[in-house]
Amino acid sequence: MKQRNRWEEIRRLLARRVRDVLIRISHESDPAKLLPQGWKEHFLPEVEARRNEIEGRLLGRAG
Repeated sequence: MKQRNRWEEIRRLLARRVRDVLIRISHESDPAKLLPQGWKEHFLPEVEARRNEIEGRLLGRAG
């Protein structure tokens, strides 16, 4: 049962990540920001912070 809950949490996190990407695409008026280099410059810090948060949750770290 514990493993099942873990997989459900991972599924929810991935669903949120996909939703965030779709929202960002729908709200971004500058297509250059969605190209790899433009994306990196504008969104990478935010994504890395979120990724670290998710990894921490998956590894059982608080905060």
